[in-house]
Amino acid sequence: QMGQAAAELSEQRQAAAVRLAEDVEAHLRDLGLEAVRFQVVLERREDPGGIPLPDGQTCAFSPDGVDLVEFYVSANPGEPLRPLVRTASTGEMSRFMLAIKTVLAAADDIPVLVFDEIDIGVGGRSGEVIGRKLWDLSRHRQTICVTHLPQIAAFADAHYRVLKEVAGGRSVSRLETLDEAARIEELAAMLAGSAVTGAARRHARELLESARAWKEPGR
Repeated sequence: QMGQAAAELSEQRQAAAVRLAEDVEAHLRDLGLEAVRFQVVLERREDPGGIPLPDGQTCAFSPDGVDLVEFYVSANPGEPLRPLVRTASTGEMSRFMLAIKTVLAAADDIPVLVFDEIDIGVGGRSGEVIGRKLWDLSRHRQTICVTHLPQIAAFADAHYRVLKEVAGGRSVSRLETLDEAARIEELAAMLAGSAVTGAARRHARELLESARAWKEPGR
């Protein structure tokens, strides 16, 4: 009975893996990884002490069945598929996880997601897409994003700034909640650097207004 149940589960997983790969690739293209290939690989490990399957194999098993699941990716044309965990850079990994979590948002129950430096190697146009996807994801999960890109930060429902200070001879980090005025200043600084100009402030306001308009119900 266990072998039959495991075989049926594997069959359903194979079908779901194809759909998952297609959906994740579509989101990755939106996130600026146009040439990426993504594949879900399911493998089994034969074990004489395992459970017999209808096809005659005897496989090792766990409470999740007999499948060993691995995500494989190829980020550039001509490159072979390799395990995601061993090939993706920090920025790529964040974008892969954002794409995967966006697809799986309706199925998993992880309450808090943290994306660190998801903007590495990303320009303003892709940053806006990432900001939208993060906000969509935040409607289902508490989503925290560390970013230096104003196009992403503008979509946040709450904006914080991390400050480092020296106190008592030690470096101390402090988290500061930004109100509307401080948020505009921070976004302007992200746009223009330390010398914040009136043009940068206007651009910061435009980013916030554009993001809020996009988030309005019925958009």
